Amino acid sequence: MASNFFNKASLVMVPDAPIDGKLPSVKPEDRSGDFTFSRGSNLSATRVNKGGLIEKGRENLLLQSNQFDTTWGLEATTLTSGQTGYDGSSDAWKVIPITDNSTHYVYKTTPYQTGVSTFSVYAKYSGYHAQLRVFNIGGGKAYANFDLQNGTKGTSGGTDIIDSTITSVGNGWYRITLSLNYTIAPYSSGVIPIESPTDGEIPSYAGDGTSGVLIQDFQHEVGLVATGYIETTTAAVQKGILENLPRIDYSGGASCPSLLLEPQRTNRILFSEWLGAWDSFSTFLTYKDGISPSGYKDATKLYIPADNANVYIRTQFSNVANQTHIGSIFLKKVDGDEVRLRLSGGAPNIEASAIFNLSNGTYRDAVGSVTPSIENYGNGWYRCSVGDLGGATVATPSFRIDALGTGYAPTVYVWGAQVEVGSYPTSYIPAYGSSVTRSNEFLDAVSYNTTLPTSAFTLFFDFGKTQAGIGSGYIYRMDIDGTNTEFDLYQNPFSGGGLNVYLNGQGGYVFGTGGNDAWNADASKVAISYDGDKLSYFINGSLYNSITGISFIDAGTKPNFRVSNSSPQFDLKQYLSFPTALTNDECIALTTI
Repeated sequence: MASNFFNKASLVMVPDAPIDGKLPSVKPEDRSGDFTFSRGSNLSATRVNKGGLIEKGRENLLLQSNQFDTTWGLEATTLTSGQTGYDGSSDAWKVIPITDNSTHYVYKTTPYQTGVSTFSVYAKYSGYHAQLRVFNIGGGKAYANFDLQNGTKGTSGGTDIIDSTITSVGNGWYRITLSLNYTIAPYSSGVIPIESPTDGEIPSYAGDGTSGVLIQDFQHEVGLVATGYIETTTAAVQKGILENLPRIDYSGGASCPSLLLEPQRTNRILFSEWLGAWDSFSTFLTYKDGISPSGYKDATKLYIPADNANVYIRTQFSNVANQTHIGSIFLKKVDGDEVRLRLSGGAPNIEASAIFNLSNGTYRDAVGSVTPSIENYGNGWYRCSVGDLGGATVATPSFRIDALGTGYAPTVYVWGAQVEVGSYPTSYIPAYGSSVTRSNEFLDAVSYNTTLPTSAFTLFFDFGKTQAGIGSGYIYRMDIDGTNTEFDLYQNPFSGGGLNVYLNGQGGYVFGTGGNDAWNADASKVAISYDGDKLSYFINGSLYNSITGISFIDAGTKPNFRVSNSSPQFDLKQYLSFPTALTNDECIALTTI
């Protein structure tokens, strides 16, 4: 942005790190132009961060996570605080079994949720080994033993266990984890000092009153892996991409980020990462075998022996009557270039499929009403999608991965499956046992309501990728006192996906009625200039159209960006507003790509 444009602008927004949950304005410098952001549903939204990884929201659901003398229970043990921890602090605790012949443990009784989750705790050998145990009275249970002297896993078991891990963090300390898929919510979790890593689920012995296990920082979170520790007291604590936090996105390897705004979408798949809950037909799966696009080791290795065309893995979902569904998933080649995705159901049919080449990033043999897509996410990962229109009732709709037929046996890494209603895939929505909805998003300059006059103004938008939704929707709206809508920048997917100008009460669409060829869905710069009579519309370095005889209410305005349930998705890289009408030459220079 040239300095003369910056000096003339009264409001400048360039996506950057949020401050106090707001997206700060670059100008005015007193932050009176800061945008407030709103989106419901914690943990449902993701973004691509600066490192190119898909970042989620995180939450420690376990309360008093390192306050074992509060609401935690003790069974035949004593606690000693002030021990040297894995992080060099004095925040570790020693759990010491008493001399009675008993089961000795420290536990937390808290209602947990069903689905995929991971428990973790830091532990160190101090005379005994450790067992991480999660159980439910009258229902599922899981446990895992660990050798804290040698840093190895011992025996494990239980009806709902996925796996366990032990990882050295230095100075004899280990982080131990237990991942599970609970069909019945667990009742409590805890740590048991054990004599041997091969002990059973509920060991009993007499302690010596001195030896024990050091523990620190317990965590319970949804997902297949343990992420960075989050301290809690009397309430769960969240970090990462959360409700009402702007998503500053670096998709496509961008060095300069954009603000990602999307409509409401629901991932209709119940388990997006845990393929152990999918139906496997003669396929072979190795869970948590590869590094996924999230940067964690939670990708599944899938081998499809091509004995016949009916060898595949699938998950079913609930369809929405008479709507287009699109299925997407992240895939990475291990062996064999090609793999097929199918979105299918019967009576009447959903039938979408395509063969994706994971070596060169192309697809072939497309079937379905939606054009397939394959997007490079780096490190060999591609996000692939297929889609089709479903009927009023669809029998057993499913999303599946299969090979190409006899004689072709691919091996791929798989992660992040999603089926949503729409004509294009939106950003990934994690699901760990139930369908998950990411709410639509709103960005408002609430406090900025006096410095943009409607007697004359210029608005500038630098858009990255913009995609039409399943219905019309506006991208930008200029409100008068928050009540009367004067001006809309509107996308109509039914007229070519163009960006239209809509004037409330002044003839409806005035530009772009049939879509516009100048608009680029991958990147466009747009300027709207108004001099008190003439409204001009510029796209990508050209004057697209203008109209005279336009008048607005001369009052303070509130600019806002928002997407409703059926509105477009768009990436906003920069926004400027000017309290004057820039000349045609200035608007052309400003919008030239």
